Amino acid sequence: MPHTLLHTLAALRFQAHTSFPEHRSDARAFEVTRGFLEGGYRALRAGAEGDLHTYARGEQIRGYLMHWRQAESWYGAPTHTYALDFDWADPDAARWATQALLAAPLSEDAELMLSARYAPLLGVALGAGLRLDSVVLLGDPRRSLERLMSAYAPPPHLGALNLDVRPLRTQTEVDLTVALKRRYFSAHPEHCWFGANARVLQRAQEELSEVLRAERRGDRPPARAWVLYREGAFMGSFSYSDTPDHPLWGALAGVDITLHPLIQRRGVVKTAYRVMLTAMLQAGVQVYKGGTSQPAVMALGRVMGRPLFSWVLRRRAALPARHFSPYLPPHLRALERSSHTEEPL
Repeated sequence: MPHTLLHTLAALRFQAHTSFPEHRSDARAFEVTRGFLEGGYRALRAGAEGDLHTYARGEQIRGYLMHWRQAESWYGAPTHTYALDFDWADPDAARWATQALLAAPLSEDAELMLSARYAPLLGVALGAGLRLDSVVLLGDPRRSLERLMSAYAPPPHLGALNLDVRPLRTQTEVDLTVALKRRYFSAHPEHCWFGANARVLQRAQEELSEVLRAERRGDRPPARAWVLYREGAFMGSFSYSDTPDHPLWGALAGVDITLHPLIQRRGVVKTAYRVMLTAMLQAGVQVYKGGTSQPAVMALGRVMGRPLFSWVLRRRAALPARHFSPYLPPHLRALERSSHTEEPL
């Protein structure tokens, strides 16, 4: 029974994910999706805090809500994970999902990644006590670069801002990047609540250090990274991870930008994207994907035609819903528009 049940739950989730053409739809991708839910199911069977609720018509399951507490998570901190999927073309399943979400107990570390296909439920989630933490965006490097250049034509260099852009070359630059992350996200957890977590910073340190080692060996590095200097002072970095054969996305990149406050909102992000997208195309990257709550990244995401994959909602998120106006569904955007102010890029 668990095998059949998990297959059915995974099929509902897979249906939402593969409605995005960027997502792979083969058996390998399905097994990864199933494995995520199986991890939650096993945790519940082992006594983890949480529950599983399903909605069925006859013998066919058309929706589910499963939640389980993880003592250890990718974020480096305990998380109570919620997974919700349903047949969004079925009005009865949508009504059940609404009721299930409103009735669900929400712990203080609750997190729900709500597919963009379930847009009518975003307001329900907010009403249930969750708050928007970030948006997960997809992107086609070629389309993004074309639209970026058409809209802004940012320069490939930043001499006008007295900034020198150069490839990451030394371990000292790795250390400076990690230190800047720690300082910035300690001061601004609203833009990445786990950004200053020791385990997350350690992963960043290891990945960037491996970039240097791989280049010395002549191997394909796990990331491409650049650093920014002003008159010898380190001012930030930007990078993208490089996964040539991701089981869900194929040739995938994930973007990371960390800038000193003195050079934020000056147009640096546009040039950073030009540099990274150009390199992605040369490396054969097909999709880039990542979560963000940064106004400049969201605004550029709209310019570059980046589709929304999901909203990340948390109980303890700090930003108001209007902060995410570029990626709110129309019925919520209209309510928030009057109090939203665009921030410069």
